[in-house]
Amino acid sequence: ELLDHLPDDPASGTHVIHGRRIRGGRPGGKEMTLLDAVLRSTEETSWDSDGHAKPLKSQTWVASSYVSGGLVDDPDSTRFTAVTVKTRRLGKWTGIPEAAGNKHSERQRVLSVEIPSPIVCAIPGVGTVRLGWGETSHWSEMSARIEIIPYWHVELDVPQTMDELYRDILTPLLLWMTFVTGTGDRFQEVTLWRSSGPTPSDQQSFLWYTGEWSDDLPRRVEPPAHEYLLPLKRIMTDLPKVLAAWFDMYRIAGWPMTEFMLPYIRSNTAYEEERFLGVMRSMESFHRLLYGGDEMPTDQFNDLINGVLERAQNADERKFLSERLKYANAMTQRKRLRNLVVMSSPAIQSLASKNKKLISKAIKLRNDFTHGAAKRASDSDLWEMSNATTLLEVVMTSVWLKGLGLDDETVDDSLRGSYAWGFVRAVLEVN
Repeated sequence: ELLDHLPDDPASGTHVIHGRRIRGGRPGGKEMTLLDAVLRSTEETSWDSDGHAKPLKSQTWVASSYVSGGLVDDPDSTRFTAVTVKTRRLGKWTGIPEAAGNKHSERQRVLSVEIPSPIVCAIPGVGTVRLGWGETSHWSEMSARIEIIPYWHVELDVPQTMDELYRDILTPLLLWMTFVTGTGDRFQEVTLWRSSGPTPSDQQSFLWYTGEWSDDLPRRVEPPAHEYLLPLKRIMTDLPKVLAAWFDMYRIAGWPMTEFMLPYIRSNTAYEEERFLGVMRSMESFHRLLYGGDEMPTDQFNDLINGVLERAQNADERKFLSERLKYANAMTQRKRLRNLVVMSSPAIQSLASKNKKLISKAIKLRNDFTHGAAKRASDSDLWEMSNATTLLEVVMTSVWLKGLGLDDETVDDSLRGSYAWGFVRAVLEVN
């Protein structure tokens, strides 16, 4: 690549660098911008034919991400009006087949495939999200294929920076694809759009690449499309309402939702203890953010706490009591988990009732891990921890499905028809 506008002091900090791709040995390709680029210097030793050592020094610019198709002067302030997203699981989730044929004779063949109309979803506070389909064709003397390529396109109500797009648009879309398929997904292509005027010709597009885009898919068994948790065909007519509910839920509780699905998204497998603690923590935080939950009215609680603090003999005692009583009015984790069970669908409530001791066991194990109990967890404890994690994950999944506005029957049918249900049955002995 041909780089220009190099910084005066490249060794310090990160930099935004402009350049142009090189084609045929000459700079004739697309303009590009390296983001958060760092100069990496290396030195190696080579040996000539006489056995003499020769130092070889090299310098390489390494960037966390780059934009192809234009120059972005300041990614922290440059705002984009729209974004187009393709993910690796999107094609199977939409269930739109390709048309293919082989030409083994002179008889004329016709290939045809029906492309659905775009599904337009108005998302309050975000903009207009469109699930659309493009097509590409491949022809040769012996075969032909028409491939349908689905994509998400988001027209923003308010232009956003790249960081804001990643937080408010890309992350909830990736979590959505992970949730509805029941397995991790990855971005395949992200296109940013910037408008400099009112006409279509004033639209400028940029392809955004990061190392994360090229990561391998998570090392999990990929379920067949008909065993996805929530295939598009099941919610196609309700997608605008369901997707709006998802973005609204993410807006309030995005962090615990991300933590809950992190084991599905990451490429490597999480340790069982890590997965267990993440599920416990994210479920408690999710319930707190969406539903609150104090044990007594705030005024009554404050009066009670002030009465306790008055018993303190000095400032140190008062600080000691204040720090430990600060969150004493919050609903306990046990109550929050039980409330989430009550909020789940009938099939999951029945499942939890048959395994009610697991939630109590999960609370105890979580406290032991968090507060450093002297006794190490036994093999039976770890086995119950794994089973409790499975139960709590399916409870949370049910609560989310209901939070999207789906009725109990649809929720239970989605869970029972999913790939993960077979594992739930095997672990928790569903009757």
